[in-house]
Amino acid sequence: MKVNVAPDMGMYNLLRVQGYDPAYAIAEFVDNAISAHLKEKTKTALKVEIKFYSTEYVDTAKAHSIEIIDNGPGIPGERLAEAMKPAKQPEHKGLSEFGIGMKAAAVWFADTWKLSTKPRSEAQEHSLTFDLTALLASGQQEVDVTSEVSKVNNHTTIRLLKPRRTIDREAFASICAELRDVYQRFTSGEIPRLELTAYFDGTPTNLRFDPTVIAPILDAPEFRSVGKQTYSIGKKRVWTVEIDTMFKGSRVTGTISLLEKGSYKSNPGLVIFRHERVICGTTNRPFVPANLFGTGNKYARQRVYGILFADDLPVTYTKDAFDFKESEFGEHLMTLPKVLELKTQAESYRTDSTKVIHFKTEAEFNRNVTNAAKPRPKPPAPSPAGGGGSGSGVGGGAAPRPTPAPPLPEPTEKVMTDLQASPHASTALRAVISEALLLYRTRREIALSMCLRAVLEAGMLLKIQRSFPKEYPKVADKGVVALINYMNTHTTDFFDAKNDFRLIKTINSIAGGQQKDVVLLNNASHAHYQPSLEEINRFVGNLENLLVWAYS
Repeated sequence: MKVNVAPDMGMYNLLRVQGYDPAYAIAEFVDNAISAHLKEKTKTALKVEIKFYSTEYVDTAKAHSIEIIDNGPGIPGERLAEAMKPAKQPEHKGLSEFGIGMKAAAVWFADTWKLSTKPRSEAQEHSLTFDLTALLASGQQEVDVTSEVSKVNNHTTIRLLKPRRTIDREAFASICAELRDVYQRFTSGEIPRLELTAYFDGTPTNLRFDPTVIAPILDAPEFRSVGKQTYSIGKKRVWTVEIDTMFKGSRVTGTISLLEKGSYKSNPGLVIFRHERVICGTTNRPFVPANLFGTGNKYARQRVYGILFADDLPVTYTKDAFDFKESEFGEHLMTLPKVLELKTQAESYRTDSTKVIHFKTEAEFNRNVTNAAKPRPKPPAPSPAGGGGSGSGVGGGAAPRPTPAPPLPEPTEKVMTDLQASPHASTALRAVISEALLLYRTRREIALSMCLRAVLEAGMLLKIQRSFPKEYPKVADKGVVALINYMNTHTTDFFDAKNDFRLIKTINSIAGGQQKDVVLLNNASHAHYQPSLEEINRFVGNLENLLVWAYS
């Protein structure tokens, strides 16, 4: 029997130089074995062995080769032609999706490779040799298949002869670490579905994933930093956020958490599975969008850890990355409820409790920290003794004056205090509001403007996400000015003309340029404008209706 191996033999020249990583090239063979095993729906574990032989291996017949052996159902004789045809896509999407993986990976490693398979359903074992150099030289597109009756157990074995990519012990260790992470959902658990073992010159390495290498999830009160001092507030809680969102038209589910023990070295960041196989997020290749994790020296990089599932998101044909920009995915996650709160906790949390001041409640924190930063009023100058005051006090001094009523809080103080008490203010936003109050009381106008802009923009977006979920995807990526302009042209989507006329009037005046408070606040937060404290009070007073709506 002969099988046709190409629609265009010249395509194989391209496969030689494609962008594979050795671990993910090997993963193509493992993917095929798992796919066939899952279709068979057997309850026994699949065994896959990956054997690397160096040029110095004692058995010269095996030296300088790679073998991938599985005890799956094998490839029936009538399906060999289909299996060897590049770009012949399978009927169902799964681990084997593009119909080119095995052939592409084999040619990437070596020009000559052999396949032998004994189907469980047949008495014959089928074998073929693929020699790309000979095929190109002769112009042939078919290879011979030898079929013989055999008593060997069902299996599929692929031998890559004289691979052009040398795998030494260091590269072997890296491949093992990557494959261990990639197939963790198949190799872990009480009853693993996959027994994966790698060998280097006969020495085995078990690639079973150990879930205990991931630190426990953080169980701690909320931490908050004010200046150089760190505080903890309230009772302990488990720092995990459930994720169920749509990204680029595909559903993404899972959890994002904070690890109890942070680590730059062992934290893979966001581990994203597709059909139960890791596409990105391994120890050697962590997936850490900067929007969520910050730079490499930030605490979030050590502690934020996610397990996400995205079966329908497209991947690259080498299946080592999703077909989207890392920054876009990070930006999307940061718009989800409580994710910003996680990041804030990651940056504020400290393990040394001796340097942390604890408060049982938010109110206690505000009394002792927020209010402590408020400048004390200067005491009135004493009246001169014996002076000609209008009263007739003892010793001729001025008569005691009645204690004046305390002044009403200025707009910024009042509005921010009210927003902080709102049940719709997230932990992260409450921290920003606390910081705004501190900055207001210490007259740091530029930094205060940045906080106020965040309080307004994030509050409005969270309100829309909470109360108008159908509208949220249309505005999720808009800044505060663009958001208000959009709401002005779509007022009926957000407001009731009769009951919300004050809000509509505020939105109209901002978008129409009659009220420049948002624009000036936006400019100040970008350090393009230096407002006075009086101007900031005016900003907040004019925007009070909008802020109250956002946090209601």
